[in-house]
Amino acid sequence: VFIKGLTLTENIVIAGDTSMGKTSLALQIMENMATGTGHYREFYNYDVKHADDWQAEVAAARARSRYAPQASLLICLESSQLEMASKMLLGRAGINVKAIQSGMMAKSDQKHIHDAARALGTAPFWIWDAAGITVEELCAELKNFKLQHPELAVVCVDHCGLLTARAVKDHGNETAVAGYVSSTLRNLYKQINVVGLSLWQLNREAASKGSRGQRPTRADLRSSGRIEQDASRIIMPFRPGHYKQDDETDETEAYLIIAKNRGGPINLNGIQCRWDATCTRFLSEQKDDHGNWRPRMKLFSLNPGEQQN
Repeated sequence: VFIKGLTLTENIVIAGDTSMGKTSLALQIMENMATGTGHYREFYNYDVKHADDWQAEVAAARARSRYAPQASLLICLESSQLEMASKMLLGRAGINVKAIQSGMMAKSDQKHIHDAARALGTAPFWIWDAAGITVEELCAELKNFKLQHPELAVVCVDHCGLLTARAVKDHGNETAVAGYVSSTLRNLYKQINVVGLSLWQLNREAASKGSRGQRPTRADLRSSGRIEQDASRIIMPFRPGHYKQDDETDETEAYLIIAKNRGGPINLNGIQCRWDATCTRFLSEQKDDHGNWRPRMKLFSLNPGEQQN
């Protein structure tokens, strides 16, 4: 969907119901940008005049480094630094979080944790525990941080509904506060020239719609229509198994709804992916014609043996 990737000064809103995976999705985006890794699809020229050496061109293209590590900053307003760091570490290692909490970690998991810690330890990634801060204080601290680290490229605020505003006289008016916070963050991302990930919650109507099998829309954004107006793109993670718990529901099925995409197509049905509840991550997998989960890169592979029938 995002052919040219994430552009600087963009305000990307990730909105979802409670425990839907907003933070997990934002962490994966920032982790891939900070480590210079991640899933992407390459496009090749299949012209007939290149039919003799197209395999060599593909091999050379796959050997090139497509991404460079981008400095990222996560601002935690809801969770602690330790919780976010542990979530990133265990998620990248692919380890069951409950097994770690119960002290029943397998010996084979130690190597995975070591490899994940080595990759994340060298990445330009910062986590700031900023509980109880106002949006004005956030702007001042971020501008100062940008002066100290000019390489900063990605900023994530988790989540924006916990920010307060001194400039709004009626602090009890949630709509006015949310609108002011949204516009202030949008202007801040432009001033310091970064990609902004703003996490927002949906209203209670989204939960009732989800229980009926309906997907959320932009109208379900909580508090203010200014959030939709100020956003360059709106991504809504949706998991049907979060609302319905029966034998027919696939709890691993998830969708990333593109409710707004300035300059690009939208996808209100959602991009299918797989939810791994053990390590709380979205996996780039898709169901094939037989209903089996397969990595998306395998479904569009150039290897005939890996292609979908």
